[in-house]
Amino acid sequence: MKQLMIRYLILLVALSGGILSSVRAQVSRDAAISLLFDQDMYLKIVESYSADTSGLSGESYKYIGVAYYLSDRSDTTAIHFLEKALSRECSNPDMVYYYLGQSCLFAKDYVRAKSYYRHLLQRNPRHAGSYVGLGYCMLGEHKTDQACQMFENAYVIDNKHIGANFNLGIYSDDPKKCRAYLGNVLKSADSTDHYFVRSLYYLALMDMETKAYADADRRLLLAKRLAPEDSDILEGIIQSLYRQERYAAAEPYKKELYRMYADTAMARELKETFFLDEFSYKKYRVVVKESFESGNAMAGAVKLVFNVYNEYGRLLYRVRLEYAAADGSAGGTAPAGLCLYQALDNDTRIRHGGLFAAGYDYGNVKAAVMDILRKKHTAHFSAR
Repeated sequence: MKQLMIRYLILLVALSGGILSSVRAQVSRDAAISLLFDQDMYLKIVESYSADTSGLSGESYKYIGVAYYLSDRSDTTAIHFLEKALSRECSNPDMVYYYLGQSCLFAKDYVRAKSYYRHLLQRNPRHAGSYVGLGYCMLGEHKTDQACQMFENAYVIDNKHIGANFNLGIYSDDPKKCRAYLGNVLKSADSTDHYFVRSLYYLALMDMETKAYADADRRLLLAKRLAPEDSDILEGIIQSLYRQERYAAAEPYKKELYRMYADTAMARELKETFFLDEFSYKKYRVVVKESFESGNAMAGAVKLVFNVYNEYGRLLYRVRLEYAAADGSAGGTAPAGLCLYQALDNDTRIRHGGLFAAGYDYGNVKAAVMDILRKKHTAHFSAR
């Protein structure tokens, strides 16, 4: 009997030692994850602790889920871990609800995102970030007016909130307010922040509208230094220079934009055309786009498109600079010809404003377009 008791005690000690060792290991993992999170080492958390989740605490699930979101690895995986955190005990559940909303937002699951933001607002009615998140959801659902109301709600709670100011700066109907909101972003955000760079860009577009080109160029060049891979900013620089008729100065930036387009990663962003110029002529507003993939080697390829709008913003005509289209021939070796397409009632009329060989001067093309709008050229042929 004594011998059996001794064996039992030995076994109990061995088991308890194993249990304690397991508990210590788990506590050690939780502590390591918490420490890495405090040090902003989100990618390290994802790579080291997301595979084996056996016995993880709710706190660790929370940190791993947020780490997935902040390291931009997988929104669906972030949602998985954060929902696990909610099913366990963890500190700061508001943080879990917020990042669940954010992860669902970026996964374009707007219904779930809104439910998490609203749940958080029930817990904390002054959570400005949740209102901004709701605003983004409504933008995704094409409900701009409702989105603006959410951004206003966030601004009332926190008038320095960067997301609220940025979106109000873009969507407000009052240009003065737009400038003020975007100016608030520049005061509050770090210069490396995406919102800071985009605020510079949108302010520059407003500068162009008022012909404050020096200010536009200054903002855009600063934005380019901060975000050299942003094709929108490069496009903005080209637009500003073209509006100033500084075509030669724009050439290096156009070449850089074409190099970006050649990179397949950028091509998806840039699509097929970029904005080149905008000008007014009599009662018309003319917006010009240039096509990336065109040239003499492509029969019928379009190089430039001049979209002509009336004072009410209605598209009236498209004047296109097309290769191998001047006489309706194919083969792709003919010079470029200007063709006018009437945009009303599916009625197409084509007029030619001259021919332009490779290396054409944009100023001459622009003058020929204005000649067409003055009706100086008669129809080469018409089609209905």
